[in-house]
Amino acid sequence: MKAINEEDIDALGKLTDEGHILTPPGGRPIVGKAPIVEVTGRSFAQFDVREMWIPEETQVGGDVAYQRGTYDLLMTPKTGGESRAVKGWFLRIYQRQPNGEWWMTRDMFNIDNAPKSGPRAE
Repeated sequence: MKAINEEDIDALGKLTDEGHILTPPGGRPIVGKAPIVEVTGRSFAQFDVREMWIPEETQVGGDVAYQRGTYDLLMTPKTGGESRAVKGWFLRIYQRQPNGEWWMTRDMFNIDNAPKSGPRAE
């Protein structure tokens, strides 16, 4: 989270593996570290980003772990204008590396206040 809030794209890239897949709401999966770093870098160029993750569940099984929770995101255009607040849920999968570090390998999230479509869960 520190890397995101400091808009440190290099530090953020070091927290993921080469096969990282990001699945954003309403979009196609972004496959690979380089494309994800590029997309994130474009966001950092356009917006001041403040994000907070609130993990609700973390499970570890051998060299794989997942974490589920909620997030709050505030994006403020660097050129001025209104900020946009977004809330939602995330599910992340981590892989333990040979040096013992945990790197994100899958990241999926949705938006709480996104327009509703399709069948609704009751």
